[in-house]
Amino acid sequence: MEKKNGLLRRWGYLALGTLAMLLMGMLYAWSVMKAPLAQTFGWTNSQLALTYSICFCAFSFGNIVGSKLLKRIRAGGVVLLSGVFIAAGYLLMARLQTPAIAALYLYYGVLVGSGTGLSYPIILNWVNAWFPDKPATSSGILMMGFGFSALVIGKPVSMLFPVEAIHGWRGAYMLVGLSSGAVLALLAAVMFRAGAGPKKQAAGSAGEGTGRDFTPQQMLRSGAFWKYTVYGTLFACLGNAAFSFAYDFSLSLGSTASFAATLVGLLSACNGMSRILTGVVYDKLGYSRTMRIGTLMGVSSCAVLILSILLCSLPLGVLGLALTGLAYGYGPVANAATVRTFFGSKHYPINYSISNLRAIPCSFYSPLCAALLNVSGTFLAPFTLALGCTAVAFGVQLTIRKPGGPSR
Repeated sequence: MEKKNGLLRRWGYLALGTLAMLLMGMLYAWSVMKAPLAQTFGWTNSQLALTYSICFCAFSFGNIVGSKLLKRIRAGGVVLLSGVFIAAGYLLMARLQTPAIAALYLYYGVLVGSGTGLSYPIILNWVNAWFPDKPATSSGILMMGFGFSALVIGKPVSMLFPVEAIHGWRGAYMLVGLSSGAVLALLAAVMFRAGAGPKKQAAGSAGEGTGRDFTPQQMLRSGAFWKYTVYGTLFACLGNAAFSFAYDFSLSLGSTASFAATLVGLLSACNGMSRILTGVVYDKLGYSRTMRIGTLMGVSSCAVLILSILLCSLPLGVLGLALTGLAYGYGPVANAATVRTFFGSKHYPINYSISNLRAIPCSFYSPLCAALLNVSGTFLAPFTLALGCTAVAFGVQLTIRKPGGPSR
């Protein structure tokens, strides 16, 4: 009975962690959240697009700060602080009156971005500690919540923008902020009460770690870390291009506006579903075969997207977007699991946060692809760049091997 209660309890922790990730994942819904701001304040698309880059830069640095704070305060304290930052960012946005763009960058870009970054690796590490037998599956479910946010929450929130009874978009921002703060506060309370989960890795798991714990300094001296960083940075080009252009790309192939919006949802749905599938596959097959499958899917999706442009084929475009969503969802889960597999669990929060710093250059893929589109006038240019980056990434991943023990 006690064992059964323990199993039920850890799945409850996973469910609560996934709900928290779902709310924090509103970063991915920026294309929806920004819609009323241009009309209210007269900000341009390029000004609003920079907010997304600032947000993910702050997110990446927030990962580092949150991991460092674990040395001073408990994990629940970091999550509670994260909730305060996120809630404050949204509530300040709800009261925004000035057309000065710096306020947007501070409230949404810095506060919401860094607040999300503070707790992201902490929640992953804490929940995964309760699943030593299925760490990648646990990561996949958590990241599914993060990836599904734009689809599950973004659209309902956008429906509140014209509702005058709650003051339109201001009320919607306030609702997201209060909900995020409340759920993170609840999760923090549970973390304080439950403590840390079991740390022992289940024997026989394909996703099993090295058994050797690398400090951040030792990880940074590892060739495997730098190869994996180059691989992950190149591979992310595809997803960033697709998420930037999915709607307009669909219209260019003859889709109606309604069906194009549906295809954006399909891309998000495949992205979220892939995160669970990747976790299950990783736990069964290990890092090498999972990486090969994921990267081949990325190369294939690029090829299908390019072929759909050349043939002006909407069905091929639909297939290409679905494959792209599956390939993009693979990346975050594989990264979270591989950092643990390669470099151990002892310093996982900070090591994972360092690996996530590649989100900074990745966040500028979208402006680069937009520039290519503007110059060439065709989607062929950005997706050809994505194919080149993904093909090189495939070559790099063939050279990646799990490192030996850290040098002392």
